[in-house]
Amino acid sequence: MSKGVNISIPASEQAKFKRWTESLTKKNKVECQNLVANTAQTIAKRAKQFAPVDKSGLKNSIHSVLSGDRLSAEVIVNVEYGPYQEFGTGNKATIPSDLTEYAMTFKGHGARKLNMRAQPYLFPAVRISMAEFRSKLNKLGFK
Repeated sequence: MSKGVNISIPASEQAKFKRWTESLTKKNKVECQNLVANTAQTIAKRAKQFAPVDKSGLKNSIHSVLSGDRLSAEVIVNVEYGPYQEFGTGNKATIPSDLTEYAMTFKGHGARKLNMRAQPYLFPAVRISMAEFRSKLNKLGFK
C-alpha cells in the first residue's frame, strides 16, 4: 500500500459535501476540518493497533496526510507488503467484495505463491472510524 488510500464519503455525496462546506460559518468549517483531521489520525492509530506484530516497519509506516484545505485526508501505508498483509496471498487471500477493485491493483506483484493468510488492519480501522465520522458529521449538520 505504498500508494495512499483515499478514504472519503461516497462519490455520490462529495459534491453535496463540498457545497455544504462552502456554506459553513468560519467556526463550523474549522470544526469540520478538525473532524476530518481527527478521523484520519484515528484511522492511522487504529490501523497501527490492528496491524500484526512485525519487525519490518509496517506499523511505523502508517500515517495520515491532510489536503491543503483540510477537508480531506489520505491514510498511507508506506511499505510494499502492506496490501499482502491486509488481504493475504495465494490461496489464502481474503478480499471483501467491496474492496475487490482496490485489492486487484496489487495482483501479480510477486507474492502470490507465499499463501499467507490475510491479517486485516487498515480497512477494519477505516470502517469503524468512518461510521463515527458520519455520525459526527451529521451532528454538524451534514445530511
